[in-house]
This record gives sequence, C-alpha cells and structure tokens, in this order.
Amino acid sequence: MIREQRLKPLASEMLLAELGRVLHYEKFVRAIVALGTSPENLVTQYRELVELIVPGEVSPDAVRDAQDVIVLSCAVAGKAEFIISGDKDLLVIGAYQNIAIVSADQFLSQLSENDFSS
Repeated sequence: MIREQRLKPLASEMLLAELGRVLHYEKFVRAIVALGTSPENLVTQYRELVELIVPGEVSPDAVRDAQDVIVLSCAVAGKAEFIISGDKDLLVIGAYQNIAIVSADQFLSQLSENDFSS
C-alpha cells in the first residue's frame, strides 16, 4: 500500500536515526544479514518511502517516556491520522491531538478488505 502511495508514512531525521540505531541491535542484525542486506540499507530504503517531516512542538509532559516526544512531534507536524506503534508508553495514550495511537494489529483491523486488493 505504501509503494502504491495509498498510505504515506511520515518520519523525521530523528526518527530515522533512531530506526538505524535500533536496527543495529544484535537480535535484528542477525535477521537483517540473513536477508542479505544491512541496517543502513534498510534505513535508506525506508527513507525513500517516507515523507520527511520537520518536527513540531510537543510538550515533554505529553508522554511518560520523554524519548517518545519525537514520535508525537513528527505526527503533529505531518498532520498524521495514525501513529502505529508497539510502544506501551505511546499506546496507553490512545490519541494525541486527534491522532489515533494504535498497534499494528489494531491498524490493520481498521482497514477494509478493499484496501488490500490491487
């Protein structure tokens, strides 16, 4: 759906840097290398799919984990409809400034069958 431009993921430079950092965790590196690629290559490919956003202002009090402010600030500035996350500190909020915060399973269950047809 992203490649067909039916969904547009948003990211900021800070979020891309965080993705690159996390993809270097040993548990991910093994799987990535097994696929014949590298963390850097995955971040580069992802960068080509996203709309780069200059983050907006978000109060640090908006979340339990101050590091999650970068997610909210990107979503707000990009006028996102959803934040799709597995982060419990974000999921507990449920929504921020009319942006739904949902798990991947919750997001997928909200899509209609037509969204998956080509």
